[in-house]
Amino acid sequence: MEIGEYSDTWESPGRHWWERLTVADGLLVLILLAGGVIRFVNLGRIPLSDPEAELALAVWRFWQPGSGADSIPGSPAYFTLTALLTQLFGFGDAVMRLAPALFGLALVGLPWLLRRRLGDAGALVVCAFLAISPLNLILSRTVGGEAIALFALLLLAAALVQYADTAVPYWFYLAAAALGLGLTSAPLFYSGLVTLLAVWAVIRLLHLPLFPEREQPAPPVQPHLRRNALLVGGGVFVALSSMLLWYLPGLGGAAQILGAWLAQMGGDGHGRTLADPFLALARYEPALLVLGTVALVWALWRSSIPGLALVYWLLAALLLLLIQPGVMSNAALVTLPGYLLVGLLANLVLTERPITGLGWGVAGGVFLFLMLMVVNLGRFVRVVVFNPNEVQYLAMMIMGLMLLAVLLYLVLTLDVTAVTQGLLLGLLAFLVIITWGTGWWLGHLAANDPRERWVQTATDNNVHLLRQTLQSLSLQRDGSATGLDLASSVDTAVLRWYLRDFGNARIGQTLPVGGADVLITPAQAELALADGYSGSDFGLTLHKNPPEQTGINARTFTDTLRWWFFHDSPARPATERVIVWVKAQE
Repeated sequence: MEIGEYSDTWESPGRHWWERLTVADGLLVLILLAGGVIRFVNLGRIPLSDPEAELALAVWRFWQPGSGADSIPGSPAYFTLTALLTQLFGFGDAVMRLAPALFGLALVGLPWLLRRRLGDAGALVVCAFLAISPLNLILSRTVGGEAIALFALLLLAAALVQYADTAVPYWFYLAAAALGLGLTSAPLFYSGLVTLLAVWAVIRLLHLPLFPEREQPAPPVQPHLRRNALLVGGGVFVALSSMLLWYLPGLGGAAQILGAWLAQMGGDGHGRTLADPFLALARYEPALLVLGTVALVWALWRSSIPGLALVYWLLAALLLLLIQPGVMSNAALVTLPGYLLVGLLANLVLTERPITGLGWGVAGGVFLFLMLMVVNLGRFVRVVVFNPNEVQYLAMMIMGLMLLAVLLYLVLTLDVTAVTQGLLLGLLAFLVIITWGTGWWLGHLAANDPRERWVQTATDNNVHLLRQTLQSLSLQRDGSATGLDLASSVDTAVLRWYLRDFGNARIGQTLPVGGADVLITPAQAELALADGYSGSDFGLTLHKNPPEQTGINARTFTDTLRWWFFHDSPARPATERVIVWVKAQE
């Protein structure tokens, strides 16, 4: 059996599970391992941003005796799951991001449920790109409910498709559970839900059959099935909202998610522009930009079902980016229909017939050519800063492109299918490598660098050094790592989070009259401190600097390429610093 052909061996009775394994199953395991590595390695390396710290503090305060925590969580599902995880693994930064990472990895495997429609090859392509998608990766490594929302949305769609295919009741119950989970996750789920409802409305309006190969229409949903599904979905909703009825204010948090989504109609409130989500898609999802465009044109030309349904979903998601301007998380929503559409196209091309030696040869040639193009473009970007008239690398790229076009034309006369398959395989291999590198950079190294388009404000890495310094001072003066007499006139969620274990810390807008052994003040503050204090400054937060010039010109374009290729930029983020004043011991 070819990899691209859908196999129902898992449904064959009387066979052991290891006898039902296929090559496609093994490839799926490798993809999941890669998705796990890119999500879980160094999960706590980047310090929490201010919005992340607020959610983490709510979880931490819930478990503190006598804290009287009664705040309404912004994401009840995240709050419930993380609060339970902390009782097993503690309260570190990595634990605060563990629930999103787990759901992000689970999202990678969900397209496998749709392999009846996508084919094995198509499902593997979708799983691979979701595994390394930079936008999905950054949400998986960020405190909050967005990764949970994407998982719940795709699970809802997949379960409904499976129920329509098989009429097995547990798929309908699973869809109800996904709905209950999504309604407690984040406003992003409402964005996805609205786009799915829009697709359903268009299909009903145009009388398009989602499954035209059926001779008989799907049976209607029975009343008892709806009733049971309502109980399942409601039970999941209440359990995740209220932490199994242990924390009832979470029910109010679930209700506020809809209000937060409606408020996004006027923008995200953080200064993002209408173009930012679109530019983020172009920057971080090159595979979606290239292959998604081709797949969109193919689906419209073929007018295939469910290809058209995915086209409508993709267009609805793009329209939502206009309706909710500047909401960056909505850009990640576009990846779901986009990569599903790419998977449909890939399965059609790769399974048209077995790939021949000529096809593999074309794939290798296309891959090497694209890598050489990237290398020469990088060399051009490096030298053009010093010699604007240097064009030899551009000339080599143009000559290489012309040579490739001629060779492909000659091979087309021999075997059109082999060229098509080879071209797609070469593009897939190239885009996987580029996307992996971009995702690793964004998720592991630049998640708190405001020079990245995704990042607006972030926490300086110095905050870890600040915490370690205070712990060392506390050991010297108090004999414990957290007993230091500390006061701060800088009151932010980040500082409260990283000083949460200091029981004697007093954090507010002003300093106490009697002072303290250690004071933390803004760097720009003018203070009249008593003699005997010495200070050292630390970076606390990073902000995006406004551009010095507007518009696109040759200099800004080459600066952008330098940042993409070499992470070298003349721009510098604005840093908000604090000074730690230490009182000399008598």
